[in-house]
Amino acid sequence: MVDENVVYLCKVASFVRDSYELRLCLFLAQRHGKSFTLVMPPGGRVAPELVVQIKQQGGAVVEAPARDYSVYFGAVNAAGVEHDGWVLGNSDAYAELGRLIQSSALRAWLTPGMEIRGAEVAKLCAVLRAEQFTMKNVDGEDVRQALLDLCVYAESESGAVFAQ
Repeated sequence: MVDENVVYLCKVASFVRDSYELRLCLFLAQRHGKSFTLVMPPGGRVAPELVVQIKQQGGAVVEAPARDYSVYFGAVNAAGVEHDGWVLGNSDAYAELGRLIQSSALRAWLTPGMEIRGAEVAKLCAVLRAEQFTMKNVDGEDVRQALLDLCVYAESESGAVFAQ
């Protein structure tokens, strides 16, 4: 959400890490002469290095409930460095994804705030391969295939898949 002076990024995840989505929002805010505010749920945690980065650029992290929010999926390697990620869309897109997915396990895995590591990544890949749904993310990519790509990377690099 953007107003005259501020770019807001609203999240519902209990933990938010540094990601391409956040860096892009910070960049766009700065480029357009606006401040940046990351809106977190009450009690939510933000990676310490991200808080520093936001504050260094004149932004803020605030706690407030959000009815509309952005959902981002990403993959990191074993060292925690992000390899790839993409924005699913807003809370309506996330609700639609939940309606399309048949597997209750997959719905649980794809909850904002989750991080899947180790043997669970292989299980996630297997469930995704068996699932049949069609949906596009904000970049027009097939969501099922994009999730599989994140899983394959995380599995090959002993990393993790996350949602926020």
